[in-house]
Amino acid sequence: MTNTLEAWLLDGGTQPVALAPPELAAVVYQPRIHPLPLAPEGLPGFALWQGVVIPVMDLAWRAGGVAAGGEEKRPFLGVARFADPNTGQVAFGGLLLNRPPVVIPVDDRLRCPYPEPIAFWREVSWSCFLHQGIPTPILKLSALFGGE
Repeated sequence: MTNTLEAWLLDGGTQPVALAPPELAAVVYQPRIHPLPLAPEGLPGFALWQGVVIPVMDLAWRAGGVAAGGEEKRPFLGVARFADPNTGQVAFGGLLLNRPPVVIPVDDRLRCPYPEPIAFWREVSWSCFLHQGIPTPILKLSALFGGE
């Protein structure tokens, strides 16, 4: 018998990803993204959320090196919560999304190999499962944002 759990399914552009339910703090429609001078292309800037400055990541660029378009093309920001690996404090990061996340069922029978680029997804994911036939990594936010 396998346990069925829930996950948030996120559409950030080229690759669907998932988060555990407690990791999604909020979804913001049409957030204001402030550019960061000299920031890498995969970090289009930062946003203010409830008085907290959070880095905003273009996961499509990070995964494949091609920007999937800015916030004008992906009007939602998923505000993710994680423990900073250096301090243990709660930290936040933003992911540009095409649409609001949806809750989906996940269980061990759906486990599958990582999509390409495999090395990237191994580094920033806990594991991967199939959703509607598509490999979907479960993000390890501390590695993605915290440099774990």
